[in-house]
This record gives sequence, structure tokens and C-alpha cells, in this order.
Amino acid sequence: MRRHYKSRNGCLRCKKRRVKCDESRPCTACVRHNVPCSLGVAVPAASPLGSSGSTCSNPASDAESSFSASSAPTLSLGNALRPLLSAPLSARPCVAPLSLPTPDGASCLARASSSNNSEPQKRSPWVTDLELMHHWSTVTCFSLPRGEELSHIWQVECVQLALTDEPFMHQILAISAFHMAHLQPSHRRMYLMLASQHYDVALQGLRTRFTHEVTPESSHSAFAVASLLIIGAFATFAVDDNEENTSPGLQDMLDMFGLIRGLNMVLETWNDTVVQGQFADLFIDRDSSRPMIFLEAICEKLRNMQENTGNDERTPVISREIITFIDAIKHSIRFARLPEIRLIMLWPMKAHPDFLALLHQRDEKAIAILAYYCAIVHEAQSNAWYCTRWGERVARDIMSPMSSLETEAIAWPLAYIGLS
Repeated sequence: MRRHYKSRNGCLRCKKRRVKCDESRPCTACVRHNVPCSLGVAVPAASPLGSSGSTCSNPASDAESSFSASSAPTLSLGNALRPLLSAPLSARPCVAPLSLPTPDGASCLARASSSNNSEPQKRSPWVTDLELMHHWSTVTCFSLPRGEELSHIWQVECVQLALTDEPFMHQILAISAFHMAHLQPSHRRMYLMLASQHYDVALQGLRTRFTHEVTPESSHSAFAVASLLIIGAFATFAVDDNEENTSPGLQDMLDMFGLIRGLNMVLETWNDTVVQGQFADLFIDRDSSRPMIFLEAICEKLRNMQENTGNDERTPVISREIITFIDAIKHSIRFARLPEIRLIMLWPMKAHPDFLALLHQRDEKAIAILAYYCAIVHEAQSNAWYCTRWGERVARDIMSPMSSLETEAIAWPLAYIGLS
């Protein structure tokens, strides 16, 4: 008769339910029921790179075998950000990135672990984290704002900072995993699971950090953390290729606006300190006289919209916001190599609270202006992978129901995105 071995290493939920736990990270039962698992964080809290013990289970291989489309954890942007939005977060947005260098589509470690579509080999968590860090240092860092031009910012400065900042290390690993999920569709579920695990751990650490005031000494770390927080929040939905999923929608975009504005508001206090530190190069503007036909066409469309705004209590708010939007576009054209990417951060920072209130009310005139922002986000995704699908899916959410007049006003940006 086969001997039965009893283990006490199961997750807390399985123990409470008095059912057998398979001790995967997270366990299959928790994944199936779409609930948090106490084993879900594969990287031990004591070290951002995990344990070197050979008996540790590997989250990558566990995720590949137990994670299915029907049991995927919901990566809700609103749920992830609301605990942070209630705290005094801070950050100045990054400026325009350069083009993403063409990767080979798969990391060397991913190829080593899985060939001919075979099942990935079991690996210790620290090996998986080394894969993510390798990808960050050789591919992802060049895909971030001005990464090709200023690679030392993301490739060197951020990594050095992360060595003494565990939540920031988890942020780096999470974004690297999101990027690998974007580049490697055949392993997307595995890397999404890793990204979710590291992102959750990072948020837990950041909640504690941002309940305290930002100081001159911590302002550089706060800028780096907040910059990756915004990119990670965008990336949460960017790697989801499920056509049945309608997210992100208008509310998710408004959550992003709130995050960008909240992060920027507090750190502006330490602007003089940050622009003289290790991230100073990101704040140096580059004069550009290149014609930007797409953005200039948007300016013209917005001017026409302003002339046909009508006259009611919303007119001053709408008219002022159109001017603000056009000014942000002109500034980005003049000073950014890729102005669309700068606009993703710049306009939400400049938008007036009264206009944002109209967006929350789904006011049709305010929605019409937002449609042009969606077109800009859609255009930016070719150089900013973390914005993929945002423009199209938010535009789908706002395009109906609208009056015939406002439907005509947003016809141009919708047609540009590819929506009728």
C-alpha cells in the first residue's frame, strides 16, 4: 500500500476549507476560484530575487501548467490603483521615448526552458527573476521613455536604485514580465502571472511608502517608482489580447488621469531636486522642427470644434480645455522626438478639474475631446508597447450612445483608429 505523506505547506485558504492544496504558487484551487492565494507571491519578501533553495517551486512553470484563460486573475486597473490614489503619491511624468529596438521575439532563457513547444522545465524562482532582469537590461529598458537615447537611466540608474529598494525591484521585474508577455504570445499566460505577482508585491510596499511625506532625499526614488507605476498601470491592460474583453474603458482612462495628476502634484515640490539628480537627462528638452501632420490635423479639428461649441453653461469649460489641449500638442511637437508619447502624460496633467468632472458625467462634448486623445494614444502604441489597445478600447467605450451632432464631431478620430 502506498504511504501517504501529509504536508503542512498548503495555502491558508485551502487549510481553512480543509481541502488538499497542490502547493503551486499560487495554488491551482485559488487560481480556479479567482481568489488571492497566500502562496501567490513566488518571490520571498526577504529578498527581491527570491530564494536559491533547490526545493522551491517555480512560479513560471507552475503558472504555465495551472493558469488557463478561464481561470486568469482579473487585472483590474481601478482596484489596483484606488488604494494608492487615496495616498499622497507623487511623480513627474517621463518625457518622450525613442523607437523600440527590434527584439528577436524571445529571450535566451525562455528558449532554453522551452523548445519545440515542450513543457517548460522546473526552475527555481531566482532563475526566473534573473530571466526577467536580463530581459529588462537588454530589451525592456530601451522600450521605455527615451530609452534608446538615454539607456543609462533605465538600464543602470534604476537597477542600482532597486538593489536597495525592494518594492522598486519588484516593479522592474513586473514591467519586464509584462513586456515579455507582450513580445511572446506563446508564453503570455506564464509571464502575465509573473507580472501580476511582482506587481502586487510592489504595490504592497508602495502603499506604506507613500503614506509618508516625500523628502529631498527620497524624491529621486519617488520619481523612479512613480514613473514605473504609471507604465505598469498602462501595461496591465496592454498585454491582454482577449477580444471579448472590453477593458480598458472610460473609467480606466479616468483612473489613469487621476494617477498621473496625483503623482505629479506632490513631486512638483521637489522638481528642483529631481532635475539635478541621476534622472536629470530625462528633463532636458530637445528642440524639434519636424512637421507633425497627424497632430497638426488634430489641432485644426479641435479649433473647428471650438467654433461650433454652442453657448451654454459648459461652453467656457469646453473652450478652455480645447485651448489647453492645443497648447499641450504644440509644446510636445516642439520639444519631443515622439510628441504623441509626451502628450499621453502632459495633457492629463494640464486638464482642468471642471473638464474632468464633465468626463466623469460622460458629457458628450467632453467625450468628443477625449476621442482625439484616444487617437493620439492609438498612434503612440507603435513606439510605446504599454499603450497597446488603450486608444481603441476606450474609444469603443465612449462612441455610443451619442447624439448625431457629437457623433459627427468624433467621426475623424474614430475613423483614424479604425472604428466606424
